[in-house]
Amino acid sequence: MYKRQSRHSLEPPFPYGKSVVASSALLLASMLLLALISDPQSGQIRTPYLAWLTVAVLPIAIGVAFFAECRWRSKHPLGGGERDHREPRVLWRKRRSRKDSISVKC
Repeated sequence: MYKRQSRHSLEPPFPYGKSVVASSALLLASMLLLALISDPQSGQIRTPYLAWLTVAVLPIAIGVAFFAECRWRSKHPLGGGERDHREPRVLWRKRRSRKDSISVKC
């Protein structure tokens, strides 16, 4: 009887969770900075150069956060063993048929 094997990856479903949290924090910090440099009564920004600098630096900082986590993940594989870090970690399990199922033989 043929037994099928299924592959289950040991990698997390979304591996860059730390970068998402860091970029969310950067976005919140930039919004707070823009709120601090704006006039509380009218809402106009008092220093437009600082505002433009904040808006320009934000995507660069988010890209650096993702790049840093990517580099860290490539240097520190999950297992920490002697495995090659480019090889995906895969767990192989054999599928078992249910007792109630009927097997078809040709």
